[in-house]
Parts: sequence; structure tokens; C-alpha cells
Amino acid sequence: MRSRNLLSVCLAGACMAQEALSVDNVQVSLGGICQSPTHASFPGMSVCLSENITLVSQYENDTTRIPIPQDAKQAVSDTLDWTFKKPCYLAGTTEFCVFSSPTFAQGRGMSLVTTAKRAAAILALPSFHDPELVRGANQDLEPDRPHVYHVVEVPGKGLGVVAAKPLYRGDHIISNTVSLIIDYGAHEQMPQVELNKLMAAGIEYLPERHRDRMLNLSTHNDADAYLEKVQKLVATNCFDLEPIDDSPHAMQAVFPEISRLNHDCRPNAEYYFDYKTFTHHIHAIKPIAQGEEITISYIDPVETHQARVDRVKNWGFECSCSLCSAEAHIRNASDARVRQINELRDEFEDYTTKSRATPQMGDLMVSLHEQERLIASLYSAYTYAAIEWNGVGEPWVATKYANLAVEYGLPSVGPTDPDVKEMQKLLSDPWGHWSWMLRTKKRMSWGKDGKEVDGKKKEGEDDEED
Repeated sequence: MRSRNLLSVCLAGACMAQEALSVDNVQVSLGGICQSPTHASFPGMSVCLSENITLVSQYENDTTRIPIPQDAKQAVSDTLDWTFKKPCYLAGTTEFCVFSSPTFAQGRGMSLVTTAKRAAAILALPSFHDPELVRGANQDLEPDRPHVYHVVEVPGKGLGVVAAKPLYRGDHIISNTVSLIIDYGAHEQMPQVELNKLMAAGIEYLPERHRDRMLNLSTHNDADAYLEKVQKLVATNCFDLEPIDDSPHAMQAVFPEISRLNHDCRPNAEYYFDYKTFTHHIHAIKPIAQGEEITISYIDPVETHQARVDRVKNWGFECSCSLCSAEAHIRNASDARVRQINELRDEFEDYTTKSRATPQMGDLMVSLHEQERLIASLYSAYTYAAIEWNGVGEPWVATKYANLAVEYGLPSVGPTDPDVKEMQKLLSDPWGHWSWMLRTKKRMSWGKDGKEVDGKKKEGEDDEED
């Protein structure tokens, strides 16, 4: 299966992933917003939260991630440029500057702290050339539009977001274009005090209303000086974005409105990022009552209790969600289910004859996710189950699970996610999908001994007599 890049909250530093997207003949990797400071527990990843929920696409070679060409800046029109391209700081041989466009997204504006090469690559993306792509992306900020949420004081948490009306799975809650992006290369190569100056300049370039929202974000503790406050508000409210070019460095991104959502290890909302529009989307993943707090998870939720506690401390608070507040024997039972989920995943992602994966294990994976209330990643369990049932020649059971995978995947990872697309392919033709009879063929060595290929005998072979 292709590795799935998810969004990730870098709220103090984590990630999600999506497939590469071709935009105006430029290939970009739809990326992982990483909930920093979490360390991914998903297989194959070392940094980002959902950076690699390796599902169906792992089976096939991933050829979609192609870097933006070296001459990407030539794709930018002579009439299209950043309004501001300074101040700058020379870190060794690499110069980092502030690039800002106060007119982006109908005047919402955005700023970058990065290199000229990467700024040109971002400027080449469709959302900067076609204003219609981001028109209405920030509808929740329009004063005359009825909101589906309110920002209120939440006891013990400070500000939070509650539902203004009943919400159901799939309902859209918030979409916002990015406000500030910081190249991780700047973090690695610049003195912190100099980087703070560039980040502060990027915030100052934003339109006044937008700038005020940024500066009103929580830092989780007091900051004595302005530059220190800027450093802390970015560190505690950022999301990580994967590189869109051939740079090894990821990027941090801040969305001030979305940062108001508080953490829950079993949230009722989920988010994903769309590079084509540079927009972060949040949808309900379960029914939410009017007045109920809307939450997302800052960390990988498929972790044991102690691991989650240790991660959340990086944001300067202790999680008080219902699972973390449960009695010890309840938490211990939960931890056992989480460990089993991770063990099953290893079997599903093994497509060799050594794998013990069965359709019944797929059913168990679904059940464990339901027991654990892991609604955000339930689509992945449905995906595993669909592949396993199709792999033994049960197309109608596979179709049931594939439909569920799409239904639950759309609000969690979005329509461009490779696994959502793969399930849509399975729905259109289970028999022609690569997973059809996959497990049976491998375990029976069909196609290798010359006796049977894709369930058909070679011409001239007779049935064995009893």
C-alpha cells in the first residue's frame, strides 16, 4: 500500500498524510500535518502521527511523489509575486527570508519563513493562480454567515470550541487557509532569536484582523517579551506539513482559528490538509450535540495510556478526557486492545506467504476500533477488512467494508486520500482489483507452479480424479 500522508498537529510538534497531487503539471506530495511533538507509532514512520497509516496502497509501488522541478520558480508568472520578501537571515550558505502575501485568499493573507526556492515552489501552486480555488475557504470567518460552532470558555481548559447546533458524521465544521509557515530548515540552521524575529515579521505582515487572531493564541504559559511570545505561540499551535519540493525539511503551519480546538484522546472531529487550496478542513466524525465541545486529537490516538500522557505533556497540560480519567483497570483493558490493534496491523501489511492475516482478523480489527472508540481511524480498519475478504474471494463482504471505508474516510482523511480512492476502485470492480484472491493465490502458490493462474487451469490440464 502506498504510505498515506496525513495532516499533523504540530501543536507543540505531530502528522497525517495524503497522496501526491498533480496540480498544473506540478506534482506535490499531499502532506502530513504533524501533531508535534508526538513521535509516530505507525509502522515505517519516525516523526509524524498519521504520516504512514500504510493501508492498501502499500501493496503497489508508490510512484506519485515527484518533487517540484528545480525551475519551479519559472512557472510563476512575472506578474505574480510575494508582496514582501524581507527581512532575511543568512545561515551559512542558505538565506531564509520572510515572504508574505496580504491579499491571499480574498485578503486573509499568509506569510512564510523559508528560502527563495521553496517560496517560488509554493507560489507556483494553483491556489495562488486561481483565486476561485480558495474563495469561501474561510466562510466561518464571515460575520453574516451562521456558524456551526462558538468559541467559549471551557472549564479547566481556557478557550474551546462548542457546537452551535447538532452535528452529524461528515458535517463540515471549519475550513481555514494557512496563516504562517516556517521552514524546519530555519529551525535547524538559524539561531532561535533570529528566527523569532523573522516569525514576528511574518505575523506583522498579515492584515490587522488576522494578525490579532494570531497574537491572541495561547502559549500555555506566560511569555515576558514579544519575541518570546511569538516563539511559544508558534510552538504550541502549529501543524507540520510535509515538503512540497525536494527539500528534506518539513514545514510548520499555524491556523489560529483551528488551534482553538482542544485535545481529546477519543475526539469527535478530525482534520486533513489540502495543498491544492492550502486549506485545513475539519469535519465531525460522530454525532455532536448542541453545546458539546468539539475536539481533535493532538497525538496518535492508537497508543497506550502512558504513551499518550507523556506526549500530551509537551503541550503543557494533562489530558482529562474520559479515557485518561477512567479507572486503572479500564485503562489497562484499553491498552491491551491498542496493543492488539498494532499487532494485527503488522499482519495485514505483510503480503508474503508468511502473513497470518485472515478475513476474521479484519472483522476483529473493526471490532477493536469500535470498542476503543477510534472513530478517526475506523476507516483504516474497514479498509483492512475489505482487502482481506476480497483476498479470499468474497466480493460482497469486501464491498460492504469498502463502502464503510469510504464513508468514514471522507471526513477523516478527505477525498484525495489514496486509500479512499483505492476503496472506490474496489467498489467499482472487486474482481478486477489487485486484492482479488490475493491471499489465496499467494498461499496456494497459484501462478508459480504452472497449474493455475488467476483461478484458471492451463489449457490441456485435466481435473484430478478423486
